[in-house]
Amino acid sequence: MRSIVAEFLEVAALSLDNAMVLERLQGTGRLTTRTARDMRVVGLVARARGIDANARRDAPFAAYAGLQVQVPAYHTGNVWARTMVRLDEARESARQPLVLGQRSLARRGIHAPV
Repeated sequence: MRSIVAEFLEVAALSLDNAMVLERLQGTGRLTTRTARDMRVVGLVARARGIDANARRDAPFAAYAGLQVQVPAYHTGNVWARTMVRLDEARESARQPLVLGQRSLARRGIHAPV
């Protein structure tokens, strides 16, 4: 799992280090806070606009009830912010099974770092 995440983040870093890509991401799809609230956007788009809401954290169910879900939020509301939220969510999604696995092992008296 860790190697998959590392490879994913390496590809993302290559893309985000490209000036043309970065320029397109930062200059496209800007959403104001007022428009976001008026349209009642949720999820990735809301968090890219700084609206800090997430069902996994705010109304947890199943395994999420026992996790401290880390929710990324950015404030520029553009495509770059949505990209960064998605990257942070990918990191968090990869972390969660590791935490759950560690807890499962700990209940059996086995302690391993995440």
